[in-house]
Amino acid sequence: MKAKETHNIPLFSVVIPLYNKENFIQSCIKSVLNQTFEDFEILIIDDGSTDSSVTKLKQIEDDRICLLQQKNQGVSTARNEGIKKANGKFIAFLDADDEWYPNFLANIFEMIKTYPNHLVFATNYEVEIAPNRFRNTQFSFPLSQKKIHIIGDFFEASRKDAILLTIATVIKKKAFEFEGYFNEDLKAGEDTDLFIRLGLEYSIAFHTEIAAKYNLQSENNLSKMPYFEDRLEVLRTYAEVEHETLQQYLHLNLFHIGIRAKLAGNKAFEIAKKEIDFRYLTKKQKRLFNLPAFALRALKQIQKILAKTGVYVSTS
Repeated sequence: MKAKETHNIPLFSVVIPLYNKENFIQSCIKSVLNQTFEDFEILIIDDGSTDSSVTKLKQIEDDRICLLQQKNQGVSTARNEGIKKANGKFIAFLDADDEWYPNFLANIFEMIKTYPNHLVFATNYEVEIAPNRFRNTQFSFPLSQKKIHIIGDFFEASRKDAILLTIATVIKKKAFEFEGYFNEDLKAGEDTDLFIRLGLEYSIAFHTEIAAKYNLQSENNLSKMPYFEDRLEVLRTYAEVEHETLQQYLHLNLFHIGIRAKLAGNKAFEIAKKEIDFRYLTKKQKRLFNLPAFALRALKQIQKILAKTGVYVSTS
């Protein structure tokens, strides 16, 4: 652990917000230290943790690790603090309960060398749906034998799984000067908001090799909890933008919010139902959306049981 320094400028600054992740933080940090590409610094922004997260973190000794501490202000504020304090030219994000595989930064570096004028880079990832059970991503464009794709339309490419996931995305620091930072007024949906802004302005260099693990099962993960009103507000912000694939993307997100709200018995379901344009949904999605809550809960339980066997049933 070291104090913040400004010499030996790294290529990458890895920004990790931390709040009560004592069971995950060491594995997360080790996944960064195990990268085959080693030109990076790690900025961990502790957002007022009340458990043993910081103690566990301090057990790892490496000069590239820098701990910044603040009172609890939320994940957006933590990430923004990391971006502003970063020395690197490129900002890589990782959540404290997720992990990279050793090839992540090497794959990003390969794309930077190949496409030096690009500002947004991402890699494929997999989702841990149950302990040691994974599902691969499904994108709405074919993954050919090419390792690198240039994605001109983020919204079209993300009709199934999103090609930009925070933990698998790297952004050139100057892009934040152009497009702004994470919205600190949002408790959830801040990543969707940022990615919409980036998707409207830039093409994305995307590496097809799986290089990150998204942990869907971890506890106390604010970025994976509902906060339906904030998520709805993000979508409303762009509702009047004349962009066909963006509109499709917004209504698919409304579908997912509506399903989760119905499962939770939250009034956001009725709001989503009024705002959604069902022309953008598949027949399967329309049927699911109109199922009674008890039937959705039964299907959710079946989905969880199947997940433990390594089988994932999607809503696409």
